[in-house]
Amino acid sequence: MQQASVFIDDLFAAYGAYNPRTVRVLDYGCGWGRMLRLLYRRASIDNIYGADPWEPSFERCRQFNVHANFGKVDYIPTKLPFDGKFDIAYLFSVFTHISDESQKAVLKTLRPQMADDGLLAVTIRQANYWPKTAWPDEALRMKLMEQHLREGFAFIPHGVEPGSHQTTHYGDTSQTLDYINAEWTDWKVQSVNWRMIDECQWTVYLRPN
Repeated sequence: MQQASVFIDDLFAAYGAYNPRTVRVLDYGCGWGRMLRLLYRRASIDNIYGADPWEPSFERCRQFNVHANFGKVDYIPTKLPFDGKFDIAYLFSVFTHISDESQKAVLKTLRPQMADDGLLAVTIRQANYWPKTAWPDEALRMKLMEQHLREGFAFIPHGVEPGSHQTTHYGDTSQTLDYINAEWTDWKVQSVNWRMIDECQWTVYLRPN
């Protein structure tokens, strides 16, 4: 919760002045609602939204008495389950785990529903993640770090054997700011934040382009 509190405080500081009665906030990949609970002192519950592709996430939210407008999204989304535009949207520890195809689908889906002056925050990993993790084996981790440095993006899916024709869009991911600037053409980077409490993640703040 300390990590989450720092993220939410930084998020609203990056957005700037706002009206807590009208600001609309989307937690994309809300999970069991850790972040959502920290929004109650900043926004009306009627204007807080949580999206997730995993149905049990909403069961967990109900179990832990988390209140928001909830909606299910696809792993490769084409639309949001909500109407209207959002002032703030964030994906905490989501782009650190999904494929390039999935990331781009999320960004394309979010873009038309962001306010013109809206703020999108995503967390990403840098190359230093690969030596720190215990999975996969060391040789493959080094290949992923090299791929990150060479191509700007590295992804390894979970639950798929090497050489298999199976595909999954969930795993471990790292990417560079150069990659983001080159590939995410509907967005422009406002700023980047890093906190020691979360040493393997950077928060990238984006505005609609």
